[in-house]
Amino acid sequence: MTKRWSIASVTVAYNGAAVLPRQFNALKKQTYPLDEIIVVNNASSDDSVRLLETDFPEVTILNQSNNVGVGGGFSVGIDCAANQKRYDWIWLLDQDSLPSDDGLERLLEALDHLGDGASATF
Repeated sequence: MTKRWSIASVTVAYNGAAVLPRQFNALKKQTYPLDEIIVVNNASSDDSVRLLETDFPEVTILNQSNNVGVGGGFSVGIDCAANQKRYDWIWLLDQDSLPSDDGLERLLEALDHLGDGASATF
């Protein structure tokens, strides 16, 4: 790859304590490391928040007081990552998505093939 992009992942989660650890472990193993992992907690009533705070303290948690749905959750996460923190790219994931260890790197390699004028999103 020719350029180092700043990249955050955004996961929308609702009562995902049973599936989130697998995803976060996969995200932490990416061959192209993420700059930040952001989770929009959609008012979970299970053990998700405790799990995140205890087992994954490096994850940024955006707690919602009510469930704003998947679209609303992505909106909150994108606003944080793009508008507030100004990342170059945002990788959107559902709570049960499980990317391969080189998933992000492969996406970025494909982007490199598009050239400097690329405006693709992933």
